[in-house]
Amino acid sequence: MKKLLFITASVAAAFLCGCSKNTGSATLIADFTMTPNPASAGQEVTFTPSVTGGETPYTYSWSAVARGVQDAVFTSTDESCSYTFESNGTYNVTFVVTDAAGTSVQRQKNLVVNPAAVEETGKLDLKWVVPMGGYVSGSAPAVHDGIVYAVCGTPDNNLYAIDAADGTVKWKQQLVSDAESSVKGIPSVDEDGNVYILGGDKNSTGIFVSYTPEGVQRWSFDGWWAANDAVPAPAAHSVIPALDVNLAYIGTAGINGTIISVDMATGERVNLCKNTDGSGPAGGARNGIVISNDGAINWFGGIYSLFGLSKDDMAEDGDGVVPLWSKLSGWGEASASAVGGIAIATVNGKSCVCGVYPQNGSTVLYVVECRTGEEIVKYVIPDSGAQDGGGVSVTEEGYLAVGLNYTLGKDNGGILVYDPAANAEVARYRTQEKVAGTPAIDAAGNIHFATEEGSYYIVRLNGDSFELLVKNNMADIIKADSRYADEYSRMTIAKMWSSPVIADDGTVYISFTDDAIRTIAGTVAVRYEGTDGPADSEWPMLGQNARHTSVQPE
Repeated sequence: MKKLLFITASVAAAFLCGCSKNTGSATLIADFTMTPNPASAGQEVTFTPSVTGGETPYTYSWSAVARGVQDAVFTSTDESCSYTFESNGTYNVTFVVTDAAGTSVQRQKNLVVNPAAVEETGKLDLKWVVPMGGYVSGSAPAVHDGIVYAVCGTPDNNLYAIDAADGTVKWKQQLVSDAESSVKGIPSVDEDGNVYILGGDKNSTGIFVSYTPEGVQRWSFDGWWAANDAVPAPAAHSVIPALDVNLAYIGTAGINGTIISVDMATGERVNLCKNTDGSGPAGGARNGIVISNDGAINWFGGIYSLFGLSKDDMAEDGDGVVPLWSKLSGWGEASASAVGGIAIATVNGKSCVCGVYPQNGSTVLYVVECRTGEEIVKYVIPDSGAQDGGGVSVTEEGYLAVGLNYTLGKDNGGILVYDPAANAEVARYRTQEKVAGTPAIDAAGNIHFATEEGSYYIVRLNGDSFELLVKNNMADIIKADSRYADEYSRMTIAKMWSSPVIADDGTVYISFTDDAIRTIAGTVAVRYEGTDGPADSEWPMLGQNARHTSVQPE
């Protein structure tokens, strides 16, 4: 129910009786505060003025108008007032004060009213938490043969090997120092259990290294490349090393960014991508790399382009392979900061690379043939925030599940499910939270996703709508467990920029950070009774599988 609270007549009279002509200032000055701002739908907001100068007594006028609407939601002539906003959105609040001499001053401010929060429901069971001492930005765990590999960024910058059964840290290796850079890379694991990690986000600090399951370093890559015979200055972001038979494929960013094939046994460079003029692919790699079953390698260079490359050519020893294609037309306004996960799906019988990027304050979903660059889908998602992270996975039906950012005051974050064959939306789950990772699909068809606001969601698609199965606050789950209550007593939010990883036994692994205290972080293992393992789809999670090989199955 809407309600408008006024100060009582007796209080107003007492206030006015205590006033006299102001002789301290000839200038009438007015301001006001709104508490809280932002607010939530259904929450009362109090408006409090601050007026000096002019001649008393004053008269007051308040009004609030929703953006894009002419009629006022509420008006008041009281000095202070409160109002309960039932609808989310951005409101322009106008305050006018007039003094006894007839002088008026007007102030305007925007009030943001967010949608009412989604109620907690369902239950995740906490298996364990491994505390980490840094900031996890985009990195997701990899899982193989009972070991969980997870990365934490600055000031920690360690690769952790964790016993999946009980959360015991088997070993850890620091990849770069805090003074050098931050590790944002995502580990991948080969069939023998060797782990590969690419990291170091500042120029000249890029590293690519492999360890055995026991934590012994196998090799450290030193075959970096720079255009025009410059000194290599590798920088690596949230790029997963793609593993295909005997070769790993890695990507670096920036002016000297490129794609490199590496012998997985020796760590020696095999080949790399560069243009006919000797330069590298514009922007290098911001996200990817993915390998299709028709022999293409694809990645996204942020503002610069989407690329396709021949896997067969990159498997041959050489000093440069020219891209099969690069798609820049109409993509030039894409943000250079796009780092979300990309996927491969079969659409109309052909392997296609799928992803999202921000453009003009909104989000674009693309589907492009892996070998030819032919555009199948370029869909500007209506009423969506500017993409920052997010990613794409594929359901068993061949639909794309897309993580979305939100706009302040709107519930346009969450996920979108899209049918690329029909080029049409299937359903949308909306929330006033940012999905910065890639959704994961379990064997029951449930869609898992986590938010930077600290919530873990599981939803089920029923036709063209969603059923909410789980919404849990991860920080609350951790702090409620007596094993971790002391360790995480100061944590306020378990921000999850990471993506859920679903292991074959149904356990879900994800990393988190307290955004306010960036040395409170960890990797968590949770169970949901309705999750028995990953979906049998072409790309059910970030990196295609729990090992993050990033290869489309045959």
